[in-house]
Formats: sequence, structure tokens, C-alpha cells
Amino acid sequence: RGCHVVNLSYGEYANVDNYGRFTEMAEAAVYTHGLIFVTSAGNNGPALSTGGAPGTSECAIAVGAFASTAMMGPQYSLRAALPDIQYTWSSRGPNVDGALGV
Repeated sequence: RGCHVVNLSYGEYANVDNYGRFTEMAEAAVYTHGLIFVTSAGNNGPALSTGGAPGTSECAIAVGAFASTAMMGPQYSLRAALPDIQYTWSSRGPNVDGALGV
């Protein structure tokens, strides 16, 4: 009952989507136990199609790094107000195979 979520900020370089040992383990957990798997997109941005595993897997929801104006002062000690931004190093989609998973 309820929602079972795995939230993991882990990733590794992946030049092939849906491939690799960690991706296989994540897929097994999702499809066997009905989990929702949320993971970081990766740190290889800002170019397109830079998502890493397991974020490029069909079983995962990948999330990029973002800083809102409200977060910048208290969390990052920025004195000037800047517009909301996605971090330059955060990976972006689409996946290499064209899927919009990131």
C-alpha cells in the first residue's frame, strides 16, 4: 500500500541508454517490486543528450539540478538576485535514443 519511492543522487557516464549493471539492478527493483525510481540526470551538461545511467533508463525519472531565486541567498550565499537557472553542469535530455527521459 502507498507509494514506494527510491530517490538516489547517483549516476555514471552512459553512452548507451538502458545498459549497464546499475541500470539492470534499478530495472529489476522497479519491475519486480513496483517501485518509483527517481535519480539525478548527471553532471555532464550543459550539452544535449548528456544524461547518465540510471537516469537514461526507461525505468527511471531523471531530475536535473536547478536553483530558484528564493534558494540562491540562503543556500548558496549569493548577494545579488539572479533569475531561476538550471545549473550549467547539470545533464540534459533527450536521451541518445531520442527518448525524453531526462
